[in-house]
Amino acid sequence: MGEEYEIVCHDECSIKLEIDKTRVWAQKGSKPIKYISGTQTKINIGGFYTENKIFYHYDLGEKQNTNSFIDSLKKFKKDINHKIFLIIDKASFHTSKDAKAYLDANKDWLEYEYFSTAAPDRNPVEFCWKRTRQELLQLYSFSKKTELLSNLGKLWENGFFTHELSNYLSL
Repeated sequence: MGEEYEIVCHDECSIKLEIDKTRVWAQKGSKPIKYISGTQTKINIGGFYTENKIFYHYDLGEKQNTNSFIDSLKKFKKDINHKIFLIIDKASFHTSKDAKAYLDANKDWLEYEYFSTAAPDRNPVEFCWKRTRQELLQLYSFSKKTELLSNLGKLWENGFFTHELSNYLSL
């Protein structure tokens, strides 16, 4: 592989605009801030976490599928401007015929490997989703997708995540 590749882990997440009332956290004696409308509206986010502790995120649109995965990977490649060693889970849209064809056709800048089956704790992006839920999504609801995306972007910028990728990948 060589040193010119940057190790990157990837995962997707669906986030509802409205929080689940049963999972709200607030300081004892205070009332949590929440927007209740009954909406089931959600956003789909693709996240890439690098060995340099940088988190890149992309709106996947209405569905998590092979096309949204490939589109987010293209955007990520443009943003990182570096050769990538990508570690992904075995979601059907990562292992589909079209996804494998794209991954294999781009060997000049992309190498990849799959996480072990049923091992989400090995993917550091899962920790990114968990921390996001704890710090933002269990406390607030949002009335618009743009508002949610804006708040997520503010939360994730400037090194919000500092966990070591190597801790998840070592044996």
